Amino acid sequence: MKSLDFINSSLSQQLVPSLKQTLVKQLDTILSTLNDILNESSKLLWELRQEAAACLGLLCTMLSYEAERIFKWLFLRFTSCGRDEVKLLYLMAAQRALEAAGERKAFSHIMQLVMSNLQSILENVDTPELLCQSVKCILQVSRCYPHVFSTNFRVSVSSGPVLCVRQFYN
Repeated sequence: MKSLDFINSSLSQQLVPSLKQTLVKQLDTILSTLNDILNESSKLLWELRQEAAACLGLLCTMLSYEAERIFKWLFLRFTSCGRDEVKLLYLMAAQRALEAAGERKAFSHIMQLVMSNLQSILENVDTPELLCQSVKCILQVSRCYPHVFSTNFRVSVSSGPVLCVRQFYN
């Protein structure tokens, strides 16, 4: 719980270089703690788990030079997770990171990796909640990185989920 408070307070203000270095040094511990919170099974803690997802997204944005590592970690956890509610939280974290990076284009160097993973997720989700959340992430990519979006979706326009994305995109 203290880790979550630390992350929230740290990310809500400008991070000084020494604090960023500390976060990077403790990144594995922070990610592990956030993962534990996201995987908590109590329904009563849903709001806390959503806040942890938001923290994960903000952490990724603030440590943009570590974004590749964090996104790979996030997508690996998503793929290996068996619970849809936790998968939803991982996608919420990705969306928060993409939103926070926004116009700064802080993730340009890894956006193809992110988009490929999101496309794979979109093609394989089987619940409406996960479909909607993956589309939200993809739409965020399409706004800030339209060239990456068009590269991934130009060929597959006949599949159902892609038509859904195209409708939202247009």
